[in-house]
Amino acid sequence: MEPTADGHRILCIYMKNRPEWLLFQYAVLYAGGFVSSLYDTLGASSTQFILNHTDVQTVVCTTLELQSVLQAKAGCRSLKHVVLTDVASTEDVDVSAATAAGLTVWTNVQLEGIGARFPIAPTYAKITDPCFLMYTSGTTGDPKGVLLSSQNIMSSTQGVLERIAHGAVLETMNENAVHLSYLPLAHIFEHVVVAVMITYSARIGFYQGNTLKLAEDLCALRPTLFPTVPRLLNKIYDKVVISAKSAGGVKAWLFNWALQTKLRNLKQGYLGHPLFDKLIFSKVSEP
Repeated sequence: MEPTADGHRILCIYMKNRPEWLLFQYAVLYAGGFVSSLYDTLGASSTQFILNHTDVQTVVCTTLELQSVLQAKAGCRSLKHVVLTDVASTEDVDVSAATAAGLTVWTNVQLEGIGARFPIAPTYAKITDPCFLMYTSGTTGDPKGVLLSSQNIMSSTQGVLERIAHGAVLETMNENAVHLSYLPLAHIFEHVVVAVMITYSARIGFYQGNTLKLAEDLCALRPTLFPTVPRLLNKIYDKVVISAKSAGGVKAWLFNWALQTKLRNLKQGYLGHPLFDKLIFSKVSEP
């Protein structure tokens, strides 16, 4: 990566959560740069604005986002390279449109080969150095960039770690803990969660890229903790609680008793219930 006019080395990542997102993030930090990100809901004009605002030369994406990058390229003065993470070779995908637009297309497999032949020494960043450049949705105008340092990230992470140290979740936080990464890595919340998991040497799995299949992902991965947002919790509530109560009679009464008991236990720091976990809530967790 060549530095921008103001001396920064910026890599733009434009894809849904997947292992390569984090691999490229830490690779660019290793090389002394930092990451900016794009996401689908930005729209074409905001995508183009961010690419120009950052003067970024390289975008990492999958073949799903390639067309959006090509649409933005027409008005982007600095963009030169696209790295595809979901194909092993550029022969596996039609890159003629990208080439015609003046872009050089790479795959992460190619970059790994180049890195193996020409290794570089790590750059030891200061805590005040930039780590992320994240953008708002731009609902009231152009997207607003927020530059976050390593100190910002670690301060937020430390706050979460201190909360965990005084809560019931502490007993589940170890190398056997499992997190399902589905909240966008284009936003800071998921990065703090990832940093917490790495601190505990825990495991991270990635969703299929479709929130409509999140229930399948949860059943397959069996995460031990589930950071989420109210909108998704409301969907889970509607599916589980409302459907259980609509059964009526003894089933509804038993479910409500079990639910209220579990809620009281959680407030006292007890995560499990030997009877209700087996009799009631095991059915909720089944695929």
